[in-house]
Amino acid sequence: MAGRPSKLTPELQQALAHAVVEGLPLPTACAAAGVSHTTVLEWLSRGESRDPDRPATRRYAEFATVIRRAQAEDQRRRLARITQAAKGGAVVARKTVTKPDGTVVVEERHAPPDWRADAWLVERVHAGQYGAKAKDAAEAADRPSVVVILPDNGRGPRPPGGRKILELPAAGADAAGEPGPLSGAAG
Repeated sequence: MAGRPSKLTPELQQALAHAVVEGLPLPTACAAAGVSHTTVLEWLSRGESRDPDRPATRRYAEFATVIRRAQAEDQRRRLARITQAAKGGAVVARKTVTKPDGTVVVEERHAPPDWRADAWLVERVHAGQYGAKAKDAAEAADRPSVVVILPDNGRGPRPPGGRKILELPAAGADAAGEPGPLSGAAG
């Protein structure tokens, strides 16, 4: 028994790939094409030989290749635009003037380099070093703290060593390590 025919057609494959290349996230591309995102994920899994219950077939392997290439092309295009913004030089205004003697003068204004584009990209590509979590960890390491060891009062489960440990910000500092109302710092 072969089961029901697949909804995967060359037309659907092309529609999904085109939508992804144009920048739609895969779930949105699926909705636009009228197919369930879950179904498309199953097709990708089969095409990439990750489905333990169903073997990969040529049809699904081709589908997975086409969709992954479309995702890569979308990513390449977006990264190229970010890189261009970082470099600057894109034409942001153009004015064409024809002088009375018939000569044509074209004036262009170009975007300056923008370091924020590089910063944005580095934060995401190298998130372990420059992303928000890395920044939070560095700030937490710089934040002073006080460790309070409480005697075990016999209630509740015993932690290792029989003590409960509570870590608090240093005296006069709030939870973010900033001077608090008890620090004597003017606020």
